Amino acid sequence: MIDLLEEYIENQNEGVTVIFSVIANKLDDRKSIVKKIREKAKSYALDNVNKKDLPRVVRQMFEKKGVSITNDGLNEFINRCGDNMYLISNEIEKLSCYKKELELKDIMLMKMN
Repeated sequence: MIDLLEEYIENQNEGVTVIFSVIANKLDDRKSIVKKIREKAKSYALDNVNKKDLPRVVRQMFEKKGVSITNDGLNEFINRCGDNMYLISNEIEKLSCYKKELELKDIMLMKMN
């Protein structure tokens, strides 16, 4: 199974996003699959963020996807997602495909899960 994953990482389809969720303090960088992912793919650590810093961090995540969001939209987005960084990341990925300038009304239309 790992062989198939390593082969896929070598020959990624640019139109496909694959998300792995790892519940661990850190990845074992000695493993060949971890080395391959770090070398050939994008990886992000979704650590818990201080609630005070959450709006700034979430706005930066939107901006990295080329998306702007109003303050009202951002507040509603955070109210819906909470501080679950995995959920936040997934929803930003989806919303970035929807529109590049988000407002409160856009967030209100989205079913987030």
